[in-house]
Amino acid sequence: MVENFHLIATLAIIAGTIVLYSLDRFPVEGISIGAIACLLVLFGTLPYTPANGSGVSVDALLSGFASPALITVLALLIVGKGLFATDALEGVTNRIGRFYGAIPGSRSPSFLWLPA
Repeated sequence: MVENFHLIATLAIIAGTIVLYSLDRFPVEGISIGAIACLLVLFGTLPYTPANGSGVSVDALLSGFASPALITVLALLIVGKGLFATDALEGVTNRIGRFYGAIPGSRSPSFLWLPA
């Protein structure tokens, strides 16, 4: 077996995931679940054991999903998708567009201070 098989297989799964994301033919959720499933099958059937003997288990792979940072990012993605799907910000963005579109030369870096 190739010495860096797990490394090559993981990079292939990540590359395939990025290609599928860019094609925009399949739902992002399905692609993500498929990538996780491929990684779990890879490390579940062919466990990785480095030279020091401490292997990477399936539990170790899944432990990263309990990270507060990941949960925060996913919550922000859900909120953003909800705002986009309901057009909740359409009135605000139209008002800003009308205000700055009516004043010639007003599209300056000062507009970037508005969210801050």
